[in-house]
Amino acid sequence: MSHDDHSRCSSEEIEALCCELLDNGTSEQRAEEIRARISECTCCSTRLDCEEEVRQMVKGCDESTHAPETLRARISYQIHVSQTEVRWQG
Repeated sequence: MSHDDHSRCSSEEIEALCCELLDNGTSEQRAEEIRARISECTCCSTRLDCEEEVRQMVKGCDESTHAPETLRARISYQIHVSQTEVRWQG
C-alpha cells in the first residue's frame, strides 16, 4: 500500500489497532507491528498521533478538579433511571 493510499484502510481496523496499542499492555514487538501497519497510511498515522496527543492532554489534567455536586447528582439520577428502564424491559 502506498503511504497515502487510505482507500485500503478499514476505519474499524485502525480503531481496533489504536485501542490495542494505547489501551492494553501490548508487547513491544506487537506495538512495533501495529505502528508499522498504521504508518502505511498518512491519514491513519495522523489519527494515531491525534489520539496519542489527546490521551496525553487528558493525563495532564488537574486531578484535583472535581465536577460540581449538582452535576454529579444529575448523572447519578440518569444512571439510576437508565438502569431501572432496562430492568423493566428485560
